[in-house]
Amino acid sequence: MRLKWSKLWPALIGAVIASGLGVVLVNYPLGRGLVNLSYDVPLSLRQRYQPSPVPQDAVIIYIDDQSAGRLGQEVSRTWERSLHAKLLNRLTADGARSVTYDIFFADPSPPEKKNHDEEFAQAIKRNGRVVLGANFSHLGYEKDAGAIGMQIMPPLDIFSESAANLASVETNPDNDLVIRRHLPFSKRDLVPPLAWAAAELSGASSATSAVVRATERWINYYGPPRSIPSFSFYRAVPDSQDQPLPQGFFKDKSVFIGGGFMTRLASDRKDEFATPFWLNRVESTDLRFMAGVEMHATVFLNLLRGEWLTRTSGGTEFWLMLGSGAVLGFSLTRLRPVLASLLAVSAAAMFAIIGYVAVTRYLTWYPWAIPVLAIIPTAWGWSVFYNSVSLYVQKRVLEQSLSRYLSPKLVKIFANRPEFLKTGAEKQLVTILFSDIANFTSLSEGMDGDQLAKSMNSYFDRAVPSCIFKTDGTVMKFIGDAIFAIWNAPEAQPDHHLRACRAALLLRDEMSDFKLPGSDTPLRTRIGLHTGIANVGNFGSADKFGYDAIGENINRASRMEGLNKYLGTDVLITGETHQAIEGQLISRHLGSFRLKGFEKAVEVFELVSEPEKAAESKAWRESFAEGLKTFVKREFTEAETSFHRVLELKPGDGPSSYYLERITELKASPPGPDWTGVIELKEK
Repeated sequence: MRLKWSKLWPALIGAVIASGLGVVLVNYPLGRGLVNLSYDVPLSLRQRYQPSPVPQDAVIIYIDDQSAGRLGQEVSRTWERSLHAKLLNRLTADGARSVTYDIFFADPSPPEKKNHDEEFAQAIKRNGRVVLGANFSHLGYEKDAGAIGMQIMPPLDIFSESAANLASVETNPDNDLVIRRHLPFSKRDLVPPLAWAAAELSGASSATSAVVRATERWINYYGPPRSIPSFSFYRAVPDSQDQPLPQGFFKDKSVFIGGGFMTRLASDRKDEFATPFWLNRVESTDLRFMAGVEMHATVFLNLLRGEWLTRTSGGTEFWLMLGSGAVLGFSLTRLRPVLASLLAVSAAAMFAIIGYVAVTRYLTWYPWAIPVLAIIPTAWGWSVFYNSVSLYVQKRVLEQSLSRYLSPKLVKIFANRPEFLKTGAEKQLVTILFSDIANFTSLSEGMDGDQLAKSMNSYFDRAVPSCIFKTDGTVMKFIGDAIFAIWNAPEAQPDHHLRACRAALLLRDEMSDFKLPGSDTPLRTRIGLHTGIANVGNFGSADKFGYDAIGENINRASRMEGLNKYLGTDVLITGETHQAIEGQLISRHLGSFRLKGFEKAVEVFELVSEPEKAAESKAWRESFAEGLKTFVKREFTEAETSFHRVLELKPGDGPSSYYLERITELKASPPGPDWTGVIELKEK
């Protein structure tokens, strides 16, 4: 259960972080930018890749710079009302469906042109389908509540009384000045929004629906600024001599009239707003912003055609963010970086594609940018962070585990191979070393347990790095006072025989002066080596295992170490090992032995020294070789002479003493005719 929980809790943390972030961003101002992005991007991409025909039901007439110049009007002053009267009479004659002014006619004309106001009022009344813009002012402000109460500011009475309806010219921009939502409208409002009033006059069924009125509606833009058909004011007035529009042009069209002046100074009041088409390249700087009158016309077309956008409900978005965050936070944490990255990219693409399709086909949008740009990156980031830390910890644990077996050089190599710790084994040719301390039991008697442990740790801390690891050997285990090591695994080493033999010589010489506390006698390390096939790998249960080598050849190396006790030697190697290092190290042949538990006799050699010290042992090695030769031939007297000569040259030579004892036994009990010189050991 503990193992399962250790794998579960990081994924649960990822799920909580990702889902919590999604819920916060979709419900609080912190995520407003991503929410707005979810609305803007599909519209921009639709305009770039799938532009649809712009509805022709509405036409915009701009009161602009060109018209001011051609009609002799000043940009910064109120235009003559007679011009509006002429335009309105033209629209009436053409049979326009409705006329909507995004202009606030608050001030009367100068006294000398007072008749112009009456003329315009008569034109409004004659048309009968004119919506005039009204303004609002706040009744006051409170410190904590802000603006309180609203007061309508209608146009001049002469115009208000003639108009079919008055409507609010207010807009509802977000903090970034982009208008995304229809202006809210309820029965408590003093006047309807401009587009709503125009839609009602034009016979739009949605304009009379209480359900539509209560619904939050989002603008479905038909394109970037100036997409809706539009013309300058001067072209629409009767008797225009400059690019006049043909008679009957405005028949059955809803006409919107408003300002379209170029903003010259930063201090100028701007009746224009940023659009969601920031992804689209706009060649003219005039098209970066949309005039307020086109905003009203766009909303009007949405109502007329029932094509506004709808945002998914708050409950749906809450569960979407919570669910997607939980699933992705949990799943990505459980996956390796490559798979986690693929899943993250796929999930992001899915959310974005659904967001685009929802807008283009179903006129619905949802805040997909929160999963794509917040939830998924956060879940992926947590996954990468946790798995990186986890891999780092695993690598350190692996390094610590490997340091028990391998030299620092090999630890660096295998630390990047976690498969090293997988269970399983393979057959491998290895050179095996077993070491043991002579008479250790008697030497350690009476020692305190802690003191003995510290002494052995000091012995191993010195022996392993300076001997085994120095030749890149692999320590398999410590068995009491013994060391079990191999070469050629886990890393292949073509010269593993030579490496192991040199490690044995180092171990013999380096540890020759090591003493236990309270003892004046240096420890003597006995070593046995053998080369053969072994099963090498991780052995154990599902919960606990260790790197090891097993097989008959492991036991043979152990027997070689034990043979030192009988022969009085320090380092013994088998013929298989000797064959590979012959000529590279100095050794002497000690004969053929049949070890206990093995049917086949093994050739045994003593490892003497490095080649540069060959001269020091040459004489006694040659004498011993002569003695062994005559011993095998049953020439025991001649063999005795040679072995005694060795003892004169090398006093206390163990193998010579051992063979002299065997000769004494063989003289007393001569061997049979099939004897070949093989010595059979009855004990390990």
